[in-house]
Amino acid sequence: MSENRKLTILFVLLGNAFIAGGMVLKDYGGYLAIIGWLGGLVFLLFALRFVVKWARDENE
Repeated sequence: MSENRKLTILFVLLGNAFIAGGMVLKDYGGYLAIIGWLGGLVFLLFALRFVVKWARDENE
């Protein structure tokens, strides 16, 4: 398995975990849902970066 594929899977899982964690913890803090969504978005953008890099490497 290539390094880009591993990093893509890792960042997708982390992004989903942040979103789910923020939604679970929203009752304990007012801003935890927003922090979870923003953290998830950042990790999903990193995953997108590695998907594009992975596709570019496979086309070469």
